[in-house]
Amino acid sequence: MSCPHRRAERCGQFVERYAKADPKTAAEFLYRKGACEFETGRYDAMFQTFQRYFKQFKEGSHKGDVLYFLAWYYGEHKKQYEAAIPLYALCADIPGRYALRARVLLAHTYHRLGKERLAEKKQAEANELFGKAAETFLTLIRNNPEVLSGPNEYLWTAATFRELGRKADAIAAYEALIARFPKQATPEVIYTLGDLYLNLPKPNYARAEAYFRDFLKRFPDHKYLIWAKFGLAETLKASGKDKEAWELYQQVERLAPHVLDNPTVRDGLVLRAQLQMGRMAFEDKNWEFARRYLLRIGYLAGGQEGAEALYKAGVASLQLKMRKPAATVWARLLRLYPKSSWAARIRKEAPRLGFRIAPDGKSIEPLANEKS
Repeated sequence: MSCPHRRAERCGQFVERYAKADPKTAAEFLYRKGACEFETGRYDAMFQTFQRYFKQFKEGSHKGDVLYFLAWYYGEHKKQYEAAIPLYALCADIPGRYALRARVLLAHTYHRLGKERLAEKKQAEANELFGKAAETFLTLIRNNPEVLSGPNEYLWTAATFRELGRKADAIAAYEALIARFPKQATPEVIYTLGDLYLNLPKPNYARAEAYFRDFLKRFPDHKYLIWAKFGLAETLKASGKDKEAWELYQQVERLAPHVLDNPTVRDGLVLRAQLQMGRMAFEDKNWEFARRYLLRIGYLAGGQEGAEALYKAGVASLQLKMRKPAATVWARLLRLYPKSSWAARIRKEAPRLGFRIAPDGKSIEPLANEKS
């Protein structure tokens, strides 16, 4: 067999010979010429050959393959990713030997261009490109997993969807990963699947519970243990399984000081657990427990959670016949969160409960004829 250089020359000669008399044969030889040039690394010559192919034989039988080589030239050889992307996309939609390979490289090219935009501090453009890369990988994961050689594309796709807030797509990528590569069912992946199911717009509590329980059973010594316990507690509380949820929240409260070194992270998690226990105690009318925990949240947390805790701590105080302490707590609510729904609620309820709010709206006191 002749060498690729010689074959390219002969194919070029045949192109000229058949150009007018037999265009289909000329197109075939022109394609072979470009393929030989690619094989021998003469990429600029290949590019010129395939440019000519499209000019003369736009609808030739090798259209999809030619698109692939042109895209490859722009993307892999010249690093001109913006030029490569539309060509890869066209090739991927044309049945042919390079269609799947084009889709794989399309995903990688979106990713590379996204990294360029990120380096240029164009975050929004980078996110859009990363999203397109992940979507392309997910299509391959679902339809043609055999073209993906290992778990890295799965992991990157899932992580990207997580960063973009696309939880359902992240779940699809992670579950496909562990279905194809069971050894990738690491503690991090199992925990993350539970967390994703718990935090879907419409949470799937059954699936979240299954993953969190699997984690606790298989990885009892892992650093994520406390987070899995908290996640399971949140899942069980949302599912109405309050008794077991309560026990898990208490475990988190006790465990946190021993396993979390970062004081901000530790205190934040403890407060979240205590808020949930305070809420549950409030619902069960366990006023002493509710007051103790909700007061702590009200004085240490902020935002809507802090406002809620102060309102409910005041109610619990009132139920315990502690009217002045209730007024003190509600005054803090009115002062710190005057526009919250909880402040509006106490302003509406104060007269009925026997309290008077000052004209400035920032303080509250029991009426004189009420017992303190």
